[in-house]
Amino acid sequence: MPRYPQRDAELFRLQEKQKKCQAERKALAIRIEELDREIAEVQAEYGAVYNEPAPFLTLSTEVTCLIFDFMVAAGFITTGETLTDQDKRQFLSEVIVSQVCRQWRSISLAYPALWTHFCHDGPRASRVPLDRFDAYLERSASQPLELWFDFRGSADREWTLDGQLALFQRSIPAIARWKCFTVLSDPTTPVDTLLSEMASLSAQNLEHFVFRPNLEANTDDSSASSIQDFAMKKDLETTVFKNGAPKLKSLTLDCSSVAYTCLPPLSNITTLRLEAPYSDSGTIFSWAAFREILSISSLENLSLVGPVLEDLDFGFHPVELITMNSLKHLRFGNLAPLWLPFLRAPLLATLIIRKCWMPNIFGYHERLQAEPYAFPALQSLYLLETSAQTLQMAHYFARMTGLATDIAFSQETDTDSFSSFVLEQDEDLNETYWTKAVQITSNSNRVDFHRIVRFVRARRTNNITLRIIEQNAMSWIDGHSLLPNQYKELTEICTLEILHDKNIDNALWKRHWQFGGYRSGRPMEDDSEDLFAME
Repeated sequence: MPRYPQRDAELFRLQEKQKKCQAERKALAIRIEELDREIAEVQAEYGAVYNEPAPFLTLSTEVTCLIFDFMVAAGFITTGETLTDQDKRQFLSEVIVSQVCRQWRSISLAYPALWTHFCHDGPRASRVPLDRFDAYLERSASQPLELWFDFRGSADREWTLDGQLALFQRSIPAIARWKCFTVLSDPTTPVDTLLSEMASLSAQNLEHFVFRPNLEANTDDSSASSIQDFAMKKDLETTVFKNGAPKLKSLTLDCSSVAYTCLPPLSNITTLRLEAPYSDSGTIFSWAAFREILSISSLENLSLVGPVLEDLDFGFHPVELITMNSLKHLRFGNLAPLWLPFLRAPLLATLIIRKCWMPNIFGYHERLQAEPYAFPALQSLYLLETSAQTLQMAHYFARMTGLATDIAFSQETDTDSFSSFVLEQDEDLNETYWTKAVQITSNSNRVDFHRIVRFVRARRTNNITLRIIEQNAMSWIDGHSLLPNQYKELTEICTLEILHDKNIDNALWKRHWQFGGYRSGRPMEDDSEDLFAME
C-alpha cells in the first residue's frame, strides 16, 4: 500500500485538533453545569436574604405546616391559564408549596403529612407518573395514604396498561398505610388483574374504598377485561381484602358491570353506595343478600341507584319488617322503593328519591298497617322527578314522611307528580300533610302556584321559607301566575327566597349527600352527584 507522509501528517494534526476541541467542549460543559449550580445557589441565597423581612417566613415550622394542612384540606387546585391547551395541567398543592422558596421546600419535604394524598388523573395525564408516586411514598414516611387512581380514557394504551399495573403494584407494599383507596376504570383497564391482586390482601387501616369499573357490556375491544351482562349476587361473600379490612366504613361500588367480583368485608360499614346509574344490566343483589345488607347494625348512610336489587313482587312475596336502628340518610334513584313501607328507621333524617315510580301496590301488604309508619326523626325530604300511580299512593307516602321539615320538589312535568298530588290538600280525605314543614323548595315552572299558596296558608304558623326559581318569582311579581292580592298574601304568610338560575344547584344541594363519605378536595369519584341535581 503506497504511503503519503504529508497526508498522514495532516490527518494526525486534524485528529489531535478534534480531540482538543472535544476536550475543551467537555470542560466547558462541566463548567456550565458548575456555573448553573452556582447561579442557582446564588439565586437561592439572594432570595433568602431578599425574603428575610417576609412575615410568613418568620413563622414557626409548626405554623407553616398548619398552613400546608389547610391548603391541602381546601383542595387548592388551579389551572395554568397562560398555558396552551396542549400544556394545561393541574398544579397540586403539595408541589406548589415545595416550589415557593428554599425554606418552604425544606419544610415541605420534611413534612410527611403533606405527601399522603396521591392523585393520578389518567384522562389528562401524558404518562403514568411512577417516579412521582415513588417520591410520595418515600416522603409520606409512615403516614396513612389516600390514593386516587383514575385509569379511564387514556389514549395511548401501549404505556397505559403496563403503567396502570405498575402503579397499582407499587402501592401494595404500602397497603398497611392505605386509608382511602379509589379506582376508576374503563374497558381498557385490566380490572380482573387488579381484583385478583386485591383478593387475598389485608387492609388493616383502610377506611374508604371506591371501585367504579365503568365497563360497557357491548364493547368490541378484544383486549378489554372480560365482563358479563348480568349477575345475581345471592350472598355477601367477601371477594377482596379477604384477610381483613376491620376499619372499612365507607364503600362505593359501581354495580353496572363487574362490581359483583369486588366485595370487601362489610361488618363495620357505616356508608354504602350501590349504584348502576347508566346501565340496565350488571350486578343485581337478591332480596336475601339485600336483607343481609340492611341487617348491618352499623349502617348509617345508604345510596341505591339503578337496577341493583332483585325485582320482587311485594304484593305476594312474604316480607318481614326491616328494622335499621342506625340508618340516618337514605337515597334512591331509578329504583322502585317498594320496600320502603317495611322500613323502621327511628333515626332516619334525610330521604332523597329521584326518578322513582310508586305503583298502586306501594304500601299494600298483609304485614303493614293501614296507617303507615312515620319516620320520627325525618328532617329533609327531596323528591326529584318522582311520581305516583294514584293519589292514594302519594298520600300514603306523604303520611310516612309527614314529620319532614325541609321539603324540595323538582318536576319536569306536572303529570302524576307529587307536587300535583300532595301540594293540593284533598278536601275529600280531609287531611293535611307535612304539618311540620318550615322550608319548601321548588324549581319547577309547571307547578300550580295556587296550590302552593294553599299549602303555605294551611301552615302559616310554621313561618315557612318558600324557595323558588327566578323565573317563577318574576311570573308571580308580574301577575302572570298570581293576582296581586295573592302575591301580597304569600309574602305576608311566608318568607320568599329567590334562587337564581346560575347557582340553583349550589343553593339546593350545598350539603347534598356528604354523609360519611370521603372527599379529599381533588376532582374525586362522586360522579353521581349530577344524578340528583335539580335541573
